[in-house]
Amino acid sequence: MGTLLRDWLARVPRTVFALIIGVVAAVISAIGSSGASYWGDEAASVMSAIRPLDTLWPVLGNVDAVHGLYYVFLHGWIELFGAGEFATRLPSAIAVGAAATGIVMLVWRMHGPRLAITAALIFAILPRVTNMGSEARGYAIATAGVVWIVYGLVRLLESSRRNRGLWWVWAAGLALTATVFMYSLLILPVLGLWLLLESTRSPRLWRTVRYGSLAMVLSIPILALGFSERGQIGFLANRPPGVNGVLVTQWFGNLNMAILAWALILVALAHLVYTLVRRGYRAAGTTASLPMLALLWMALPPIILGLISIFSPSYSQRYLSMCTPAVAILIAWGIRAIVVRVKPRLLSSALGAVLVLALAATGFSSYVAQRGPNGKDGSDFRQIAETIGAHAKPGDAVVFNDDIRPSRKPRLALRLYPDDFTGLKDPGLVTAFDQTAHLWDVTRPADETTVPSDVSTVWYVISGSKKDERQAADLAALAEQGFEVEKKVSLKRSRVLELVRTDTH
Repeated sequence: MGTLLRDWLARVPRTVFALIIGVVAAVISAIGSSGASYWGDEAASVMSAIRPLDTLWPVLGNVDAVHGLYYVFLHGWIELFGAGEFATRLPSAIAVGAAATGIVMLVWRMHGPRLAITAALIFAILPRVTNMGSEARGYAIATAGVVWIVYGLVRLLESSRRNRGLWWVWAAGLALTATVFMYSLLILPVLGLWLLLESTRSPRLWRTVRYGSLAMVLSIPILALGFSERGQIGFLANRPPGVNGVLVTQWFGNLNMAILAWALILVALAHLVYTLVRRGYRAAGTTASLPMLALLWMALPPIILGLISIFSPSYSQRYLSMCTPAVAILIAWGIRAIVVRVKPRLLSSALGAVLVLALAATGFSSYVAQRGPNGKDGSDFRQIAETIGAHAKPGDAVVFNDDIRPSRKPRLALRLYPDDFTGLKDPGLVTAFDQTAHLWDVTRPADETTVPSDVSTVWYVISGSKKDERQAADLAALAEQGFEVEKKVSLKRSRVLELVRTDTH
């Protein structure tokens, strides 16, 4: 059996395997991706993408410039496929597939087919990957870009020709990836240190430094915009990730998967240390080169972000999605280190399959939770819209309490699911979002909103904590206008009240 599999792997081109694994990874992320309501970050994506392009440029001058290229892409995508959850999230699933394909190509080239396929499959089932592959944000696209940047560098370094054109393409590709997500540039110190370990005197290192510097120069506009808008992520200062955030939820979603994954990573690191002690780094060749690359790729970006955060809040678990390919490679290396000495080969292959399936089993609860109705940060925008859409009548009014941070304002339900609000009046709106140079609508407070006299029913929506305290002034203002609460519907994070006019004068 092992010989047959080995012969089959030798006959089939690696690109075919890479594409097959890529399709599998994309499908894993795409399945159930429309199950969860949009959440606040996706609201920024969708609302930026559905506005006319000529109104987007002023917005990017104030906020979210680092996501601008993704918003422009999503604008065109929505023009073709619509703004439903599955449609807007599909590019991320495709990007996960592209990343998995790149992992196969990279690891196969540096080590061999078995490890390549194992690493790509593990990547596809990591909860951080299945999460970014099912949301309308640019992290999956940036991760795919980083994988192919690493693969491209490996190919360039293997070539004996000094093809400046291809090096320019590589630098431009890295700059483009950074434009999708600025922190993708953290792959540069990873590659630099890895090459320093590979060969201190090799011109390969200095060529990489030179064209990496070119990528940095090409990225100056996005770096400058990111620096100017750094206050946008100032809230991260109040959200330190903590031990659980770094070791569990950052990549693994739940404790059970984290325990198994870290155990396998530790096996990989122990095997790497053993190899280095026994043979030395350069004598070990690819036996040390690939796991060292993966180790640096996994560890350096979090360390750098942590150090930057001492001076300016920058650390977010989602920003480190770009490290998931390295995490998968190290886990696969740990599995390899365990099974490589097991005989016969059939038993070795079976043990490897069991370990991969065990990882999948421990991650399945996170996979299902991500695709539940409130799987995105507990968001219930869709449930707000469905509740109002099922009960409201044309001519009714909707009033939102927006006394909450912008990404959680219940008003976002109206923008994300407009069909459920067709025919309803919006007396709290001052200026629509697509007529401003900012992401969101400009509104008046709910307790200062005057409902038109011809409205007999108001749908009041409030989200967040301490609802009873926060809604008191709003309901008092509506009572002064003749409205009383008729019905209350409690959702995951929000509350929808139906108020009817009792004052007919």
